[in-house]
Formats: sequence, structure tokens, C-alpha cells
Amino acid sequence: MKLILKLFFCAIFCSLTFVTLSAVEDEKVGVLATVNGEPITVVDILELCGWEESRLPYMYRDEKLEKEIEKLRFKTLERVIERKLVYQDFVERKFTLPKNFEESNLDRLIKSSKVNNREEFEKLLISQGTNMADFRKKAYENVAVDALINDRCYRDTFVTPREIYDFYLNNMDEFTYSSKVRLQVLKLSISGIHKNELDKLSSHLIALFKNNDEKEFYDSVLLYSEGPNIDNEGDIGWIDNRKLRKDFFAVTDGKPAGSIVGPVKVPEGYYFLRISDLKPEVKDSFKSVKNQIKKDMLLELKANNYKMFMDDLRGDAYIEYFIK
Repeated sequence: MKLILKLFFCAIFCSLTFVTLSAVEDEKVGVLATVNGEPITVVDILELCGWEESRLPYMYRDEKLEKEIEKLRFKTLERVIERKLVYQDFVERKFTLPKNFEESNLDRLIKSSKVNNREEFEKLLISQGTNMADFRKKAYENVAVDALINDRCYRDTFVTPREIYDFYLNNMDEFTYSSKVRLQVLKLSISGIHKNELDKLSSHLIALFKNNDEKEFYDSVLLYSEGPNIDNEGDIGWIDNRKLRKDFFAVTDGKPAGSIVGPVKVPEGYYFLRISDLKPEVKDSFKSVKNQIKKDMLLELKANNYKMFMDDLRGDAYIEYFIK
């Protein structure tokens, strides 16, 4: 019985990495787990994650490096278990791939390996500790797994234009960027050097700032402020209005750029705020985000389909671990 599938040949098959483990004899390699009696060894794991693991020492060291290696190997072990479950299901259902599959894809791999013919390719395999027969078997298994996963989880997955638009309408917050304000701050601390004249000084500043003069504000920051970034006019940068503290938002909301407001009397002191700039709320149009929405929705559907497929396979399987 043949399984008619759309095959995506460039998946794992075309990116197989050969890992030389000449110092490790197969019979001495520890078994990490079994899937319905079939063993998974350290070699099986390193064949998949060896290259990625070789990069970790350039990012981590000491205990952190050990933990990252352990995490990578365990993640890879779970992936190997899942692929073994899928291939066992493929075999149990007596599915087969098209007869011309192996030869045509072998030719593709030979071409990508920058060798001239199959004889040279076989010599390359031998230098990597394997042979053509073993390679053919692993290649067939890999693409059979990819084909079955595609058939069960991905092939019939789709979203309609209506579903995409409904998602846009129901998740508008994801596509809305809140208005922002850029503030300059003059702070008179309740326990600072002006603590005994806060009200008097505040009245002076109110009169000074009545014309919203930028230079007057800057000079006053230098003279009186006990707040942040004094040398840069008290600038604290852009802040999302949704994240601005309520007592500040209450006095700045609706005010134009250039306005000076205050004093805002709070437990820690008195604040004068200058609104140096504003950015209005921006919403992504449906046209600009619909393709990304479709992509994200399809990815989520495929991930859910894959999880359900794996849950079914794991539920009927006997998996035994031999690691802590």
C-alpha cells in the first residue's frame, strides 16, 4: 500500500550532518532510551546536535555550559524519540515512498556535497564513519518521517480570509501601538536640599514656566532639580502612555508638545514635567499585517496538529529512559 504525499525533499535529508565519532565504538555507546524496544544511543543524539553543541563553548562556560549541553541533548533526544515513533507508525501501516525517490534524492545530495559521482560520495561516507547502505536507510527513514508528518499535520491545514480578518478585529491590541510622550523632569525631593522651601520654590517655578519657555525649564533643571539626567535637561526619553504612572498621565494627557506642567505633588516630592515631544497612537492596517497573521495562524494550527499526532503516538508506545 503506497502513501501518496507531497514530499518536501530538502528537509532533514538534504541537511544531514555527518559526525565522526571514531573514538567511540558502537557497542560501548550507552543507550539513552528505547522506543517500543528500539534503542536510542549517544551516537544517535550527537549525529543531530553535534554541530550545534560545538558552538556552545563560544557562548557559555563552566556550569552554564554543562547545563546548556544537557538541555540541548535532552531536547534532541525527545526529537529523536518522536521521529522514531513516526517511522514506526509508517512501517506499521505498510506505507511506502515512490520507488524513484531514493535515487533522485541521492543525486541531489551528491550534487550538494560537491563531489562528482557516487563513487566519490561513497568514499566521503566511509571517511565519515558510515557507508552507502546505512546512509540510504537513514535517508529513507528521514524523508518517510517528514512525509508522514506533512500528511498528518500540515498538508490540509489552512485558514480562510474571514478567519484572518476576524483574528485582526478580535486582537486589535496586538496591532495597536500606544501613544507615547517624551518627558523632561524637574524633581524637588521631599527630603532634599529644598525640603524647607518646597512650596515657595514651586510658586516661583509656576510663574517662571507660565510661558512654557524651554530655556527657563532647562536652566531651572540645572539649578534646582534632584531628579534624573540633569545635564540633559532632565530628559527621561520616550514612555508609552499606557505605562506612564497615573499621577503623571493625569497632568500630561491632552497637553501639546512644549507644555510645562506641575507641580505634581507625590510622596517623594514635587515634579515639574516638560512634554518635549509626542507620538500619536498608531494602528497597523489589515492590509499590512494580514500575511503575517495568516502565517502565525498556520504555524499555530500546525503545531497543535503535530502535538495531537505525537500525543496519540506516545499514548500507544512504550518509552523507557535510561538517563536521570
